[in-house]
Amino acid sequence: MKKKIVFYTMALVKGGTERTIVNLANEFACKYDVVIITNILKESAYKLNRKIKHISLDEKDKHQEKLPKKIVTKLSLKRTKKLKEILKKEKPDLVLCFLPEPTIRMLSIKKNFNNLKVIVAIRNHPNNEFPCLKTVRDYYYKRANGIIIQDKAYQKYLKNTKNIYTIPNFLSDEFINCEQKNKKSNKIVSVGRLENQKNYKLLIKAFANLSPQLNNYKLYIYGEGKKRKSLEKLIGKLKLNDEVFLKGNVSDVAKKISDAKVFVLSSNYEGMPNALLEAMSLSLPVITTNNTEVITNIITNYHNGIIISRKNEQKLTKALNEVLIDKDLQEKLSKEASKVKNIYQKEKIIKLWYEIIDKNMR
Repeated sequence: MKKKIVFYTMALVKGGTERTIVNLANEFACKYDVVIITNILKESAYKLNRKIKHISLDEKDKHQEKLPKKIVTKLSLKRTKKLKEILKKEKPDLVLCFLPEPTIRMLSIKKNFNNLKVIVAIRNHPNNEFPCLKTVRDYYYKRANGIIIQDKAYQKYLKNTKNIYTIPNFLSDEFINCEQKNKKSNKIVSVGRLENQKNYKLLIKAFANLSPQLNNYKLYIYGEGKKRKSLEKLIGKLKLNDEVFLKGNVSDVAKKISDAKVFVLSSNYEGMPNALLEAMSLSLPVITTNNTEVITNIITNYHNGIIISRKNEQKLTKALNEVLIDKDLQEKLSKEASKVKNIYQKEKIIKLWYEIIDKNMR
């Protein structure tokens, strides 16, 4: 009889964490019975293996941040009750938790299930995963059988926590197998949610300051989020409606960005920046803010990418001008960036996951 793994998260919407969950679930479905439990009732934005069971705790698509506090509390209690019922029925050997709310809920009820193993996977910078609730986080994390972080640099943020494992993300087949385009378009691209974290205002303002000789370039941002209206307002204010395009969520990101001249990550903070690694795997020259300690483990400045200080519009404009004007620099960054494919190979990283899972399911 196969062992059973449950993934528990908020929803399978477009996003780096969600894509990681689906990639892992699809891989594990070859060896284990896999169930994905989500809080919010939504179909997966990514293709799931037919063997995987997807269960939602909510009966309707509810957006918690828009609801009154009393209703949010009732919703939370309802989710907890249903989660207990599902766990009793499914009897998993191991639960993998992603994102703060699902993690705390699962760890708070872990004591109700004998021998249930729970591993927490932190997908963002640990300081930002629980920005206001670090005491709560540390209290519940002690109940976990293991904590997975994306880089050893993050261990220092997890106090009194045992069994910390380091596993980076692997590059998905969509990017590894994407056909490389020799002819590049006059495109600057970025990929990510339209949220404060991604700081697209910085990118748009820096783009507005480009050298006059680069006036034939366009900026394309792929992703959706709450900041769409404010970004559209900024684009209009800067008179960039014909130069900057918010393309929303698309199903073929790799193909959409593969012919760009440069990729920019303008984030205020990141965990392990998937979008950056994916762009590099496509041999795109990349410019990134210094949004986490991990960046310097990925990028050697002016060798396989360019790192600028966060929230510095002038430095981002300068870096863009340099890359777009200097073809030799473009070629060097492109060639060196592509080497991430050897570091973040799927086979290597999946092996690390299997080692931890097998260890915790003995």
